[in-house]
Amino acid sequence: MAQAPDETPTESSAAALKRDHREVDAGIEAFVNGAAPDRRSWDRLAASIAMLRRHIYAEEELLFPALREA
Repeated sequence: MAQAPDETPTESSAAALKRDHREVDAGIEAFVNGAAPDRRSWDRLAASIAMLRRHIYAEEELLFPALREA
């Protein structure tokens, strides 16, 4: 199927999951290894945890069932 001229290609599911892993790890690591937590570091940690929840949901609902079926 041809891509419309105004559409941009999307990353693969595997690439998106890998990116999520790196971003979640980086966010948590920055919080743990940082100096005294400030509002910005708490916000980044909260965003990392929210991303982790979405990531786990995607794996459990989309990826793992497909792997079990394969």
